[in-house]
This record gives sequence, C-alpha cells and structure tokens, in this order.
Amino acid sequence: MECEDKECATLPPTMPICVADMSVIRKINDLADRGSKVSKPEEGEPMGYLEDGTPIYPGDDLQQDDVLLLECGNCTCDEGNVHCAPGTCTLGEWSSWSPWSDCDVTCGKGFVERRRKCRKEEDRKRFKCPGKKRERQRCDIPECPATTLAVPEIVAAEEAITTPALYEHCIADMSMIDNINKLADEESQVQEPKDGQPIGYLEDGTDRKSVV
Repeated sequence: MECEDKECATLPPTMPICVADMSVIRKINDLADRGSKVSKPEEGEPMGYLEDGTPIYPGDDLQQDDVLLLECGNCTCDEGNVHCAPGTCTLGEWSSWSPWSDCDVTCGKGFVERRRKCRKEEDRKRFKCPGKKRERQRCDIPECPATTLAVPEIVAAEEAITTPALYEHCIADMSMIDNINKLADEESQVQEPKDGQPIGYLEDGTDRKSVV
C-alpha cells in the first residue's frame, strides 16, 4: 500500500512494557542498605507513584521510560526490564492509630489489631516512617462450649452383635523352654527344637514353630 504524497511515515516500534509486582521491591531491596529497605504495601495501597503522581498498584503496567517513585529510591522501565536504584528515604508522618479491631475469634484466645499510615498530605508519594504500622494484642473471650457429637445407633438391641474381647497374645520362643526347664528335674528337661521343627503342638494338633 502506498502512502499519500509518496511519503511514508515511519511508526515507532512498540516497546515492551514492565510489570510493577513484588519482584520490583525485592530487586531494589537487594541493592539497598538496611536503612533504605522498601516495605511492602498494605492490601489496597499503591506500591509507589509515577512522577506525575499516578498511583501504581502491584500488578500494574509500566510503560517505556516510566519512573516508579518508591519510599526509598526509584525504578525505571527500559525495554521490558526494570532497573532500580536505591536512594535516600523520603520521611513522612504517621497518621493517628485506627481504633482497635474486634477480636478475630468468637470464643477462646485471639488477637485484636490497629493500624496507622505513613503519609504526607501535600505530596502524592510513598514515604517511610520509623516504627511499626501495625500493633497486635491478645484478646480473651470465654472458652468455647464443649461440643457433644451424637453417635447414631447402628444396630438395634435385639440384633446387637457381641464382639469377643481382645486379649494380648503370647510368643512361643526359646524363653518358654528356659522357663519350663527351670522347674523340671534333670530327667524332664525339654530339648530345644532343631531348625524347621515345631517347638510343640496345640491341643488340636496344630504345630507351633519357635521364634528365635
């Protein structure tokens, strides 16, 4: 297809995008020192902002040359790859603590928690605040009532089957011969069986081989 006026406009190639996921935070933290680590965003909060103030949430796309501003340093999208540079943390201010939540269990032992956010109202950026963003405490609620499970009656009384009691079994080994020989006189000593021969017989004639 020919272009008008014989002049063809050259369209710029489409550049691959980058994805702002948790690997971005791991990447910048691998390069940062202890005091410049970037924290993971809370659920529903952005992980950072573009230079124009657009919030970027985990899983959002970054276009070519987008700069993601984090609480410490920034990351840039370049031909589908994210390049991160740790930097000085931008300090913010803690909001007030939220009210304590309800206990996370309805009975027994559980936890309540409260949260606060690190922010600076005049700028749309992520800031770093020293201290914890969440606190947890134990909560005790009266113990859960015991639950009794009903066992269905499977067999009617007149059809009940009596199961014989189970007894421990004995082992016919060489100790039996030792025990009886201690009680017997010299002429009544029992001989040990040879290999493959029974140690004795039951009243019904069943043989029992020895167990060494």
